[in-house]
Amino acid sequence: MYSGGPARRMWCIRLEKIDLHTQSWWDPTTTPLTSDDVQQRTHTHRQICGVCSESSKTIFIQGWSCLNHKCEAFLEIQGNDVDLSTLRYTPAFLAERTPFIGPLPPLVPPLPSQSMLNNSHGSEKVFRVGIVCPACGCCSSRRSWAAWECENCDYRLPGKMHQYPQHLLDLERHAFEKAAERTRKRNGVDDLVALRFDSACIPRRILDIGARYTATQYLLPGETYNVVGSVTVFHADKTACTGNNGPDEIFAELCTQDIGLRRNAVTRQGCTCSLLRC
Repeated sequence: MYSGGPARRMWCIRLEKIDLHTQSWWDPTTTPLTSDDVQQRTHTHRQICGVCSESSKTIFIQGWSCLNHKCEAFLEIQGNDVDLSTLRYTPAFLAERTPFIGPLPPLVPPLPSQSMLNNSHGSEKVFRVGIVCPACGCCSSRRSWAAWECENCDYRLPGKMHQYPQHLLDLERHAFEKAAERTRKRNGVDDLVALRFDSACIPRRILDIGARYTATQYLLPGETYNVVGSVTVFHADKTACTGNNGPDEIFAELCTQDIGLRRNAVTRQGCTCSLLRC
């Protein structure tokens, strides 16, 4: 159900039980339904809207109304706007049960299999989300770098990280450089670092540091355009990146070694809830 003007909307959702043949845990006094019971129940009357041609159920005792919120006749009964405070659902709509079609989804998602762990890099989305502990049933976030650790008991599921393949890194770098090149071209920028650059306000200069790096320095102006600081960006060439103890080697080690990285919870000031930093 929709309520309010363009700036405010309220949606009411009617939920139905999937397996009608089992006892409801939230109301043990109810009797499970059979297939015949479901078929013999009165189904809500439908009607075609003369404005949008969409079919809607008669869900209010006040009369039929179009339930297509994009329709000009939305929530009108006999051409008149309805008073939302007086609307009441029909008994037939409340008692209606619809057989569920398709496989029943599991309430508890499966744990990552050993095959998934062995044939993945460990940084995919499925490995970043939490699990339901098979020992105690607690929902736990993925906080540790090397494993899932239950927040309620001692259960621990190892999740070893594997080195990210170089060819995938090259593909990502190539795609990023192409996107950055298009942005620079659109903004008329000839700088390899900046996507947008105001040369009239921020001067730059190339530094000769006599090593396997290209250094670009940006001078930051103050309120009176005097230099109050600088930012220097170092670009390493291929020789520096692939050399002994170079960036490539350091990255490979960080991909596989557990150095104590964790996704720790943070608490907002004045709020008792905790948020996970991803």
